[in-house]
Amino acid sequence: MNFSWEAPERIFIPKKPDWFVTIWIIAVTIIVLAVIFNNLIFAALVFVATLALTLNAKNEPKMVEVQITERGVRKDDLFYPWSSFISFWIEEDDIIPKLLLESNRRFLPHTVLLIDEHVIDMEELRQAVSTKLEEFEQHEPVLERIFERLGF
Repeated sequence: MNFSWEAPERIFIPKKPDWFVTIWIIAVTIIVLAVIFNNLIFAALVFVATLALTLNAKNEPKMVEVQITERGVRKDDLFYPWSSFISFWIEEDDIIPKLLLESNRRFLPHTVLLIDEHVIDMEELRQAVSTKLEEFEQHEPVLERIFERLGF
């Protein structure tokens, strides 16, 4: 088993100017309320977080190399052995198909890999991964889907 492809690390949705205006209106409202309640540290934190968010929102995601091998899964420089995963699911109903891997970690238990469907045959990938992991229907974490819908 050896699959290899390049994919963006996340789905990129170009932001329109009104998206940035909306984010800053919300941030300024929170900052003003924080100042009124004499919480300057929180006001500064909201300002810095909003600045970082708007600067990062302009950046297109970098391309990552994904490899599925007999030993495990490699995403750029990170290697995950099969023993670190419990199950998998291939989500084909989205804009870009995704390989969802559920791990046995308590923190960030899901690994989501975007699949280049022009390079990879979904059924071959499903059959190959099913020799290593149990196929179990799962979905992207709710918070990730919310952020995706909001354009983050």
